[in-house]
Amino acid sequence: MEDVKPRFHQRVGVQVVVAVWRWLPEIITTVLVVTAFVYLTRQDLAAWAAGCVLVAPVAVLLCIPPVNRVLIALWCLNVTRHRLRAFMAENGLRNRSGRLPWLIFIRPTRVGERAWMWLVAGVTCKDVEERTESLASTCYGREGRVTAHRRFAHLIRLDITRRDPLDQKTPVRSVLIEKNAEPEVIPPNGRVESKTSYTASEWAVGIGLPLSNGSDERPVIGTKALVGKAKSANTNPPKQRTATDNGTVLSASGEDVSDYV
Repeated sequence: MEDVKPRFHQRVGVQVVVAVWRWLPEIITTVLVVTAFVYLTRQDLAAWAAGCVLVAPVAVLLCIPPVNRVLIALWCLNVTRHRLRAFMAENGLRNRSGRLPWLIFIRPTRVGERAWMWLVAGVTCKDVEERTESLASTCYGREGRVTAHRRFAHLIRLDITRRDPLDQKTPVRSVLIEKNAEPEVIPPNGRVESKTSYTASEWAVGIGLPLSNGSDERPVIGTKALVGKAKSANTNPPKQRTATDNGTVLSASGEDVSDYV
């Protein structure tokens, strides 16, 4: 027989407090706008003029690109707060007492939003992972991810992706290359063209294979070949190319991996 306990979260007073907390940003914004509008109209200003005074600053800020991105990020952040609750409610992610998980923190990211959620008793991270497609569609995103906390199973992280940074026209700097690397190591146009001659094997950073430079020395991996070449470019004269310096990329076993580059 089930032990029925008092369910305070189902009382009217508690529901009103929860609703006020959920809509607190909208309530504060509405109170400020109405207060400013009443104050302007009492200053012998027409209603349409008072409305223009309130709308003009927002329109000007939206025309400034840096501020525009901040305002849009805040708007999407507030929308995501409500859509996450709708996602939990519509997918039945509640326990037997009818309680929904708690949204404890949310912040914008470069590709969307990231939220931390406190799961109530009866709801697990696996229950949310099975509905990632619904998470993306409910939050108006292109992808949704769920990650459990490494230490606490009742904490989960929700990542909503709205845009892909690879779709941008400006190139994305690789995190594999050191920030203090010389400009010759990173060609701006993606081609191996600089005052210092580099072989194709020295530019194969992304494949992560040990590369052979045709000598008896121990092969190097990744950016070590680039950084070492950049440091010694100004001190050592360029060596004459050997038979293996024809643009062919070799692995440690001698296999030709030029097609991978």
